Amino acid sequence: MTYNQGYCYAYRRAWYHPAFKDLREASIWNYLYQNAAYELTEVNINGYTFQLERGQIAVSISYLAKGFCMSKKGVRVVIQKLEKLGMVGKRGTSRGTILTICNYEDYQRKEKTKGEPKGNKGASRGRAKGDNINEDNKNNEENEDKFDQFWEIYPRKHGKKAAKKLFESLSKKGIDYEKIIRGVTAYKQHCQANNILPEYIKHPTTWLNGECWEDEYKEKKQKIEPILHDIEEERKRQEAWANGKPY
Repeated sequence: MTYNQGYCYAYRRAWYHPAFKDLREASIWNYLYQNAAYELTEVNINGYTFQLERGQIAVSISYLAKGFCMSKKGVRVVIQKLEKLGMVGKRGTSRGTILTICNYEDYQRKEKTKGEPKGNKGASRGRAKGDNINEDNKNNEENEDKFDQFWEIYPRKHGKKAAKKLFESLSKKGIDYEKIIRGVTAYKQHCQANNILPEYIKHPTTWLNGECWEDEYKEKKQKIEPILHDIEEERKRQEAWANGKPY
């Protein structure tokens, strides 16, 4: 298997997605999105050439299983999870599998590099301005990363653009980001535990506007009827009645 040269963005949060049960499963996802084709390219797997578009990667299940010390079934389960979450698309071939990283642009944005200011005059001012731009870009990327994590967890994907705008405004107000993530994770678990239908799950903007990360979510406990106890009580009642005794 051949690999693209150069560098790529690597996100820390990619190791802690709630869908992964351990770091080994997370490592497969990191491998996939970090090694996907950055641009139109060709790769060779077991002597067979694949034409890949930007954001695609050709993989062999047996290769991944061997590389990550997992069974083939285990690798397939991870890929099925990624498909179900809308993180990858899959196309099988007779020689391997082609995976497309969904929203690849969110993971690997193309950079535009500007040249250094010419001459000494105004050079310091130019560098200071460039530093500010870089800092702003860094903050914007961090905010996008945070929103992406929120969006991946939220149980109802509706109104992404409006939700992102609202999320950014909350970030500027200094709302505790970690508290939001804990809250939305609890809300998702609450929806799953109570089998809440999608149409009854709050819109992301409604959830954010209502500061619902402050809410307490408790799992619904099913009421277990004391069937055996009732049967025993009924038996005693009938026995007492047959013997003419009160019960």
